This record gives sequence, C-alpha cells and structure tokens, in this order.
Amino acid sequence: DDIPSWVREFAIKFGNWESVLRNDVKLLENAPSLVFSAILSGVALFRLVRMVYGEKTDFSRVDNGLHGGLIKSALKDYLQDDEKVIEVITQIHAFLGIKHNDGRFLQPSIFSAIDSQLQSMLQESNANPAETTERIAIVLRQGSHLATQADRMTGLFPLLCHMTNALHFHFRFAKVF
Repeated sequence: DDIPSWVREFAIKFGNWESVLRNDVKLLENAPSLVFSAILSGVALFRLVRMVYGEKTDFSRVDNGLHGGLIKSALKDYLQDDEKVIEVITQIHAFLGIKHNDGRFLQPSIFSAIDSQLQSMLQESNANPAETTERIAIVLRQGSHLATQADRMTGLFPLLCHMTNALHFHFRFAKVF
C-alpha cells in the first residue's frame, strides 16, 4: 500500500494498453510477458525521466537505444523469425501512428507515443493482480535505476533539486496533526 498511486495507475493503464495491442497486432496475441515487460521498462523510464528532469530532457541521452534493443531481442526470442519481427515492429509503429520506413529497428519515439496513448487508457483493470504487481515492480525498478544512474544521465544536482522542491511542497501542504 506504500506504492505511489500514479505508479499503480500507470501499471493498470499499461495493462489495458497491452490488451489493446495484443488484440490489434495478431502476432502479439500470445506473446510472453517478457515482450511487454521490455516495452513497459522503456516507457516507465521515459515517464520517470520526464517527471524528474522535465519535458525538454533528451530521452536518447538516457536510453541510447537500450530498450529498443531489449524489445527487439524479446521479439526475436518469441517469434524465432526475423521477417516476423520486422512485421511486428512495423505494425507497432503503425498502431502508434509513427511514420516508419525500416522495420529492422524501433524508433526512439515509440516510448513517447505509448506514454501519450496511456493517458487515454481507462484506470479500471480486469487483469490478474499478479500481472499488475509485476508491472508495478518494473516501474519501481526503473525509478531506482534512474536514481542510481542520475549522475551519468543528466546530473545528480537537478535530481536533488527536484526532490528537494517536491519534498518542500509536500511538507508545506501536508496536514499536520
């Protein structure tokens, strides 16, 4: 119960988004959770970077194609066919409304597009609670990863300033008993 409400909502919305994608991209209908965990990991990091460092932060400095590679690797393990992987990547880009010319790689903009689509997802969930818990763990792990890598990514000083301002705001307006 100590989980921030936005993390729980984010995990539920991602589960709903995953259901829609599984329905629209038939090759992903029976994909293992590893594929979607890789996608969630990238989207969670994108969201956290934007929350901590602001909208103007260059996500490519943080990600460097790592999560796109993880997603592609998970797809290769699942599909066992490079042509099908290219087809799925192309369909994911089409689903997200991203212009894509080459199915051999994922555009870095997929994370912002998915995050945008998550904003319109419902917060109700029919998912298995264990799946939601797994998604929450992935988001929290990315948060801890971001905090430990802050010095290498964007600098520790902006992270500490943001956290100090957030705590100051929280303490100022928290109910005092």
